[in-house]
Amino acid sequence: MPGHEQAVLSLTIVFLLVLAVFPDATQAGDVSWKDPVSGNWNDPTKWDTGIVPGPSDNVFITVDGTYTVTLNVNATVASLTMGASSGEQTFHR
Repeated sequence: MPGHEQAVLSLTIVFLLVLAVFPDATQAGDVSWKDPVSGNWNDPTKWDTGIVPGPSDNVFITVDGTYTVTLNVNATVASLTMGASSGEQTFHR
């Protein structure tokens, strides 16, 4: 059993290090496109959190203005809301 206990301890340490380095990786939330400018989905500077949305995030592309968000990667999110009160927001693959 000592080998098994050492493996579990090693995996636990790795998991904790990942959480320390990427604390937002396990947190879900609301993520919004922050400016009315076109850009790629995987560009973290386009999102209000500075992080590309993940599978448990609710995504909002609702900034007034005319712009295109290009989905240049495969992405999975919890929900996607598009549309603002003015301008034209386009989603392109």
